[in-house]
Amino acid sequence: MEDAAADASEDRGLVDWEVASALTGGDRHLLGEVVELFPEESDSYLAAIHAALDANEAERLTRAAHSLKSTIAYFGAPTLVAAAQELEDLA
Repeated sequence: MEDAAADASEDRGLVDWEVASALTGGDRHLLGEVVELFPEESDSYLAAIHAALDANEAERLTRAAHSLKSTIAYFGAPTLVAAAQELEDLA
């Protein structure tokens, strides 16, 4: 029984599915949509971050990092949210 609990804990990884479920009001369909949209949205924000860094545009970097942070927050991933917040603050 303890092994099963340890496995479940390790499976969580960066995402806290309980938080993600709570943030979507327990709506599994909505959570599924958020999960499906995440790769495309995060790629778009990461591209905007890279472009802002290349162009040395702090305001653009701040907006892109903030948007990425907001998207990540839906997954209850505090480590990633903190990294995006740090990037936003550095801009």
